[in-house]
Amino acid sequence: MRTQMKALEQVTSWLIGQLATLEELLQFLRLQKLFVNSDNSKISSGQVENMRQFCSYLGVAAPERFTLAPPNSVAILLHWKILLVISARLHKDEHNFWRSAYPLLEGYDAEPDDEEMVFPKIPVAVDSHLHPDRLACKAALSAECTLYEVLNAGLVRAEQRVQVKGGVAVYCNPETYSTVDKMATFPKIIPVVVGVHP
Repeated sequence: MRTQMKALEQVTSWLIGQLATLEELLQFLRLQKLFVNSDNSKISSGQVENMRQFCSYLGVAAPERFTLAPPNSVAILLHWKILLVISARLHKDEHNFWRSAYPLLEGYDAEPDDEEMVFPKIPVAVDSHLHPDRLACKAALSAECTLYEVLNAGLVRAEQRVQVKGGVAVYCNPETYSTVDKMATFPKIIPVVVGVHP
């Protein structure tokens, strides 16, 4: 379990930043929206057991049911589909280092037996001016909703999908400013700006 944790911490530092946590990596993957509900049926009992052990190792509660859509536990980061997405986001040198420094554990196959995973090419995007408060209002969500709920509120057509690489959350109306505690939960790839329109 220690090796798996170290491997995940390494890619977290590359993708998000040196001081980022596994929880932030999980949030980063949630924002990608690459998985659909049917993916949740593709978690084997062996994978579930491994994820439960990882939760125990980390000292965190395991959910009753692990899901890929949306990823609901840091332990789901061990699922091969998640690892494939993470691997695809690395630069070639990082990928090669990751594979050599953290080789496949004994008893694991390099490729899944029963299916071939094919991900469409999805463009990367940065939302340079995101208004979480206004989006929540338009989506008829409560003021207490999370950024994750705001970003997942609407349906996105396949041809409009993007991988969210980052963004800037902007609050410009004092009446709808978020709380400091709530803004502290935003992933580091989405800094927050607070001000007023003249």
